Amino acid sequence: MNNKIYRALAVSNMFGMPAKAKEFLASDDSGLNSKPNPTSNVRPEHRVDYLTHNALATFLSGPGLGPFVSRFKNNIMRRLNDQDIGSDWIEMSDLYSFLKVQIFTASVEAMCGPYILSLNPTFCEDFWKFDAGLPSLAKGYPQWLIPATYQARNKCLAHVKKWHLFLRESNCVERSGDHGSYDPKFGADIMRYRQKMYSAMEAIDADAMASEDLGMLWGANANSAHTAFWLIYETLRSPSVTQGVRDAIHVAQTHESIASSRFDFDFAIFCSSPLVQSLYAETLRLRSSFLVLRGLHRKELFLDNWLIPRGSAVGVSTYDAHHNEKYWNTGSEDHPHPLHDFWAERFLVYPDDHRSGPLKPGHIPQPKRTHTSNGPRSSLSLPHTAVSGSEKAPHFSVDGLSGIWIPYGGGQNKCPGRHFAKQEILITLASLLSCFEIELIGPAPKVDWRSYGTGVLAPRGSVRFRIRHR
Repeated sequence: MNNKIYRALAVSNMFGMPAKAKEFLASDDSGLNSKPNPTSNVRPEHRVDYLTHNALATFLSGPGLGPFVSRFKNNIMRRLNDQDIGSDWIEMSDLYSFLKVQIFTASVEAMCGPYILSLNPTFCEDFWKFDAGLPSLAKGYPQWLIPATYQARNKCLAHVKKWHLFLRESNCVERSGDHGSYDPKFGADIMRYRQKMYSAMEAIDADAMASEDLGMLWGANANSAHTAFWLIYETLRSPSVTQGVRDAIHVAQTHESIASSRFDFDFAIFCSSPLVQSLYAETLRLRSSFLVLRGLHRKELFLDNWLIPRGSAVGVSTYDAHHNEKYWNTGSEDHPHPLHDFWAERFLVYPDDHRSGPLKPGHIPQPKRTHTSNGPRSSLSLPHTAVSGSEKAPHFSVDGLSGIWIPYGGGQNKCPGRHFAKQEILITLASLLSCFEIELIGPAPKVDWRSYGTGVLAPRGSVRFRIRHR
């Protein structure tokens, strides 16, 4: 099974890949392994699926990840500190609008360098208009039905092409660097690598290159911004959870930043907090709605009492898996936590409470994937919470959740950007709460169900908030 059906849908409907390039991409049957499928006759330089996936996996989980994350962290903290927000409370109209601008600009500059944004001052605004209409593009709606969305996508493609032209005219495409290198014009070395790779493919012209890079930028920003919003919103909704996160930030603060009064923190220490990990996992459980698509190209599949013929497409909904009451813990009669509600401690296991943890009590867990920590304990006013400082503090666990907690898909085609996405989201959370005090005001946001199947559900409706510098 492979995900070529999703790739064909994405590059054509969503990102506007030209027909000639789409046919070329569809002809790649060599697979994702370093050794091509034995029946494939695709030339090595035309193995676009393997070359693209391998480059992303190397950059986003290998030696290029650390420098990329550091650049994003510096960018987001600088942007937040540069906001015109003082020590007095001010009201702002929408939390999601505020966050997505900060995340997009910080991430794009970390990946592509500052020139792509300075050359295209409206890129951020156009990108989020494009993202809002992307579910309709995924469904194949024609241009006459959603003209504003097509216009936003065309603007985004023009922005990327303008940047590509600038790079070629600057004669910096042929320069080389290692996986962690960074050039102010090109950004991370993977962007230069992609230019070289696609240039060796006759069917990939300037329009196709722009579609590919727009897809990469969307993958690096859209779902992360949706997730960051829901995580931050749910954190701010509970004073005790907010304090627990602040405790984790305090423990992770570096000695140098304490001495200099310039905030900085150790991400690994912050991320090791069981509470922070549980908040992240629960956000993805509740809001992920990706359709994991696979095509059966080699042979038929027997699944329980069903026969799925060769050539069929198979889809698995992460939303359905994440809301399956047969497996997930929904609390007790006295303290119910239904799966349509956010429960900050759903992924926490307390040593003295057999009812705790993500799995329904009595369900036999699969092989362990447990993370423990000696990090901070917050005095959360939630059931099953151990007393701060006791030996009965909980640990974060995803034991037994294989196949039912799948926010990034699974198998060989699992999202290669999942490691950066987690750090991007949690760095945004820590940076925001370290810089500002925030209070939510007004009605709660709704879920934009139009985005079902395309990733993390987007919020719908404005969330007013008060903010001041700490």
